[in-house]
Amino acid sequence: MDLKSLYMSLMLIKCDRHDLKICSAGMPPALLYKKEYHKVEQILLKGMPLGSKLDYPYKEKELALSEGDTLLLMSDGLMELFNEQRDLLGLKRIESVFKEAADSSAADILSQITKYADQWSGSTAQKDDMTILVMKAKKPSNL
Repeated sequence: MDLKSLYMSLMLIKCDRHDLKICSAGMPPALLYKKEYHKVEQILLKGMPLGSKLDYPYKEKELALSEGDTLLLMSDGLMELFNEQRDLLGLKRIESVFKEAADSSAADILSQITKYADQWSGSTAQKDDMTILVMKAKKPSNL
């Protein structure tokens, strides 16, 4: 297919209980909150958007989560959200809100991030789509 300048960003995650494999094509960094250390790590997997280059060598990262660890995935629309002064929300602000909320449930974390984004943008119209996914590692079951 000749799609000219059409590209697609994509992030794939394979979950096997608390072990994850992540691969990214043109997506922002994932944020990983490690409960044991009370720290947020950026999981940056540089990869060209799909359709931009044939045979690009995409990288994969393996993560082992512990109970209470939380993974935040987002499209670039969240980071690129403008406020009324035309300032970008940016990754650092999202990281800060995420860290403050990380001990809450996944639903509460999502709610706090979206509430912050709404307050940030005020009456400014959203220019890009936003996708946000929060995954929290639970206590392993004895299956």
